[in-house]
Amino acid sequence: MLVSCCRIWAVALIVWSPLAVATGEPQDRQLAEQVLSEYWHREGDNNELAAAAYEQATVPSVEMRMAFILQRMNHFRYREALSAAREVAQLAPNSLEALAVLCWLETLLELNNEALVDLQRLRRAMDGLDPADPQRQFYLRHSGRLLGFIEGPGNRQVNRETLLQTEAALQQGLTPEENKLLADARQEIIDQFNQLQANQDQARHDFLAEAQKKAAAEIAAIQANNQNLKQARDQIPARIQASTNAYQQRSAALRDQIQPLESQVRIVQNQIFPLQTQWQSLVIQIDLWDRRFSNPDRPPTYWDQVFRNQLAMETLQIDTTIAGLQNQMWSLTAQVAQLNRDLFQLNQQHQAELQSLNGESQNLARQMERNSLRIQKLMAAPARVTGEAMAIANRINKLKTYYDFPLELFRGDLLKKLQAKR
Repeated sequence: MLVSCCRIWAVALIVWSPLAVATGEPQDRQLAEQVLSEYWHREGDNNELAAAAYEQATVPSVEMRMAFILQRMNHFRYREALSAAREVAQLAPNSLEALAVLCWLETLLELNNEALVDLQRLRRAMDGLDPADPQRQFYLRHSGRLLGFIEGPGNRQVNRETLLQTEAALQQGLTPEENKLLADARQEIIDQFNQLQANQDQARHDFLAEAQKKAAAEIAAIQANNQNLKQARDQIPARIQASTNAYQQRSAALRDQIQPLESQVRIVQNQIFPLQTQWQSLVIQIDLWDRRFSNPDRPPTYWDQVFRNQLAMETLQIDTTIAGLQNQMWSLTAQVAQLNRDLFQLNQQHQAELQSLNGESQNLARQMERNSLRIQKLMAAPARVTGEAMAIANRINKLKTYYDFPLELFRGDLLKKLQAKR
């Protein structure tokens, strides 16, 4: 119960305080300095250490909260920073630092309508400052830049009525010099936006021009290649005809060699047949004489023996003649077989050559078709954009592209205030 009362009392003190940054306890100030110095850089476990320091504060003062917000922003933890900034803006509604951070975070996170409302709060908090005060001028420039971003690149889902109200609220009660300061800051962001848009358009234009130039050169090369492919394909029927003519001539020459050889084979066969008949007849006669000679009742005479030997000599002569003719026939038959093999091989080679030429014709046709498809693709408008144009497009809707929050300035000011209160 005592702790709760202390917390309520501390919060009441912070809300009541008219200062831009509330005082805070010495321990809080020490913790806040640690967050802004020891735990500031994006390395190691500084995020966890900063969160632990924040939790260590009994009732985090505005100073501690602001230190935590700035550290989170430096570590790109913008959602956490926004939550803490909203708390500070409630605890210290006239804190220019807190409202400036809150407006920047809301704009960064595309909470533009909320940012417009809080810009009005920031403008009202400036009323206590003299127009010549550099701090007032700084926050007017800050407001003008955020307004320029919300009107320009960040104009998505912006309530038009709220925008007009904010413009009127920012200008209310300003001197002519301050109005110019506000307008110049706003126009600075819009000019940057327009320049980035122009750069993006130029990058696209340069890419398209270069792409069209390259496409035209490639199309010309492909068309020349297609012409060569067409000429090569048109020559294939003539090459097929030449191959067929050569095949027919060579096959006719082989057949011309085969026909007389086959005729000679038939002639030799016709010579062999009567000789074989005659040989068989002589063999029969010799057999009969041999049987007669084997009869003991009638022994062979001298002339019988002479006649039988004469028959044997005739048989041997005929047998020798037949053997010679058979050798001749076998030689002729071998020549015919070789020529037939040559004719078969010639036919196989011709068929393979025809198949190769037809395959070549189909390959050429496919290449021509691929070339035609490539030409159609090249003639179409390029759909992609350059890396440069993409990079600009990615930057073009980011607040940090136009106005990076002066984080080190706020950090330095807060550290000075903390050190001055030691």
